[in-house]
Amino acid sequence: MSDLKQLNALCNQLTILYVEDDLEAQEGVSATLRRIFKEVYIADNGSIGLELFREFHPDIVLTDIQMPHCNGLEMSKAIKALSPKTPIIITTAFNEEDYFLQAIENDIDSFVLKPIDKEKLFYALLKNTNRICDEKKARELEKRQKIDDINHSSEESVQELANLLPFPTLFYKENKLIFINTIAAKMLEEVQIESIEQETAFVSQFAITKDKRQKIKLPTIEGSIKVYWLYSNGFFIGIDYALVQTYIFIDIPNTIEIRENT
Repeated sequence: MSDLKQLNALCNQLTILYVEDDLEAQEGVSATLRRIFKEVYIADNGSIGLELFREFHPDIVLTDIQMPHCNGLEMSKAIKALSPKTPIIITTAFNEEDYFLQAIENDIDSFVLKPIDKEKLFYALLKNTNRICDEKKARELEKRQKIDDINHSSEESVQELANLLPFPTLFYKENKLIFINTIAAKMLEEVQIESIEQETAFVSQFAITKDKRQKIKLPTIEGSIKVYWLYSNGFFIGIDYALVQTYIFIDIPNTIEIRENT
């Protein structure tokens, strides 16, 4: 895949600030950039460029060095102070050696010699946009891990609270039985727990109507049948608000039925 095709694939959601006081050069390069980036912000001096950066926070900066009011190096230094990780590409001429050394000191990320060769410009853009995308992926992975950690902690916290409930309670998430509290584990036989590991199986087995109180009969370990009021309720946990469905069994006194021997 060519550098241009890769850029089109990577940059359709990225923005760039282009600062150039040579209007003829600015027109040609900006037309190319608009084919690649989601948004292109244009300035003809460093002062305006810095204002645009503060307002729009573009993902990458491409700038000339010698410009009126505020040159590209002064602007770049100010941008790096605001956003150290924003890549800055300097366009420079051979006779700007002193500026070139200053650019290195200011942590400029890439250089493209003038007059600008498009292939070299594409290469510099590709190198820096790849870095941007890698950093975004890393941040997303880190964020996902933090969410998973928080969700796991949330489930543990709910389970700890559930074990304090005086009623047998089942907890389902995404159709799977994620835990049962201590009193429910004592009430149900292992074979029963295995048969209701999926919420759909539990609901269909006992003809449960969600969000409605109803009576349910369960065989006890002793061999009798116990009748309960069953209440269903849903709540959300974690940063991503995962739905947890609960089923609470409330004992109905004096409703033990003796199971007949077969």
